[in-house]
Amino acid sequence: MAENTLMSKLLGVLTGGGGLPSLAKILVDFLGNPVIITDPFGKILVYQDTGRKETFLWNDFLPVTIKQQATKPLESQIERGIIATSEGKAVPYASYPLIWTELEGFIFLLLTENPWSNEMAKSLKQSAQIFLIALKQEREIQKIHLKYRDEFLHDLLYNNFENKEVLIQRGKTLGLDFSSPHVLAVVGLDEEELAEAEKTLEHLKILLQSSLKMYWPNPVVTRRGTYLVIFLPLERKVTFLELKREIDSLIRQVKKYVYGRLEKSFSVGIGHLYPTADELFRSYQEAKTALELGRFFNKIDDVTYFDELGVFSLLYKMGEWELKKFCYSLLEPIMDYDRKNEGQLLETLKTYFQCNADINTTAEKLFVHVNTLRYRLKKVEELLGMDLNLLDVQLNLFVALRILSQKGWS
Repeated sequence: MAENTLMSKLLGVLTGGGGLPSLAKILVDFLGNPVIITDPFGKILVYQDTGRKETFLWNDFLPVTIKQQATKPLESQIERGIIATSEGKAVPYASYPLIWTELEGFIFLLLTENPWSNEMAKSLKQSAQIFLIALKQEREIQKIHLKYRDEFLHDLLYNNFENKEVLIQRGKTLGLDFSSPHVLAVVGLDEEELAEAEKTLEHLKILLQSSLKMYWPNPVVTRRGTYLVIFLPLERKVTFLELKREIDSLIRQVKKYVYGRLEKSFSVGIGHLYPTADELFRSYQEAKTALELGRFFNKIDDVTYFDELGVFSLLYKMGEWELKKFCYSLLEPIMDYDRKNEGQLLETLKTYFQCNADINTTAEKLFVHVNTLRYRLKKVEELLGMDLNLLDVQLNLFVALRILSQKGWS
């Protein structure tokens, strides 16, 4: 009978247009314990306490290990455990997954006022379907808003506005203020495993949104293909060195937060800071270039600034045909020799530059004798007709090898 009363109240709220906070309040009143609703990654969507005892303080994410896929039968999916508040207080809980065709979120019941019982288990399971429907409804509404917001941001990144005034006005209708300058950053996963990339990117996006707002006012995060794009408003004029110090500090704090919740590293490219929003499309292309050139120079889990790239930024303005011509005109004699003789000259040269042209370090890394290494480098000089001690020769070969590696050409 009690469960029927609970379901009647929950259905009444749901059909009356009430959302997750109203449903959580009913469940709290019925069970006498605080309730938290989270998304699949543990991000808190609703926290409702009883009002009778102290209110706990939580960060954006519950400090629990979230199981992304259900492995038990539904009737045994209640999990029990202990979580710590942001103040370090231990709180016992019971959780139940909200599953549609996939995991949509969780109900957490904090057992701070009334002890766990079979009746609570029944109520939690029966109410889950109502919470799931409400969660799906709110997600659909959010999707509509995000669709319009992402369309605006797409137009912003590809310069599809008549003028700056139209851009700013349209942004304001969506709750976005682009009247001040913005730093634009492009984020990419360092290891893109196709099977995991989609879920990992969405998880990273949520974590970035939560962490950035702790350290920077009004950040915006959106997704473009395999990249995440971050907009950071600036309220004052800064020099590049001042900006770099602030961004470096921000990224360190964000990574500390993210890496505690996601076992994937990411790198960041930062575009030039322009005074007005109608030039952000330039900063977007520059940030992508910075990210890719950072990878080009083997910078992993790092930040690359377009304004520090210098002459290397010109590489990504060249067409693929020009890049191939540049690479193969330099390296083809070595590659041809390796193919015909099952040699390792190309790999030797690559390692030589990775070791900053240090003979002893290169020999150790290749597991060869120093004299063997000297013979190989001499052979490279003979095939190319170049002196490896000359700086311009080293620079050209270094760049050609990097392009070859980055493009995956052979």
